[in-house]
Amino acid sequence: MRIWSAVSGELVASLEGHTRWVTGVPVSPDGTRLASAGADGTVHVWSAAAGELVASPEGHSGRVWGAFSPDGTRLASASAYRTVALWASDGQDALCRLVLGASVVAVAWERSTIAIGTAAAEVALLDVLDRARPLTSTSAGP
Repeated sequence: MRIWSAVSGELVASLEGHTRWVTGVPVSPDGTRLASAGADGTVHVWSAAAGELVASPEGHSGRVWGAFSPDGTRLASASAYRTVALWASDGQDALCRLVLGASVVAVAWERSTIAIGTAAAEVALLDVLDRARPLTSTSAGP
């Protein structure tokens, strides 16, 4: 993964860690951390300023997606193999793990709710204030 300066167009850092393509690179709200997620089943948390690897939380396989909480204290990761994990934002401590009924294809965070999109055309809403208790699941299908 490479980071380029938006001002000069020059290469700022080259971050090594993924063996397959990167599915997303969420940035923490304060801009201090990046969390690269990949098709290799890995998530890596990086120091944005130093370009150094902070942690590589484990527990997924297949494609992975990630999102930081709006306050920057937590990181949600979710995989094509139906797993969802909630981490401290530094990637060191797993706070919660869940298994859904379908492959995950997207993850987003709004306030205290994580929205998980699945390949079954469903959206699961998880309330993280209640230890990731599922709030509801809605289907976009017929």
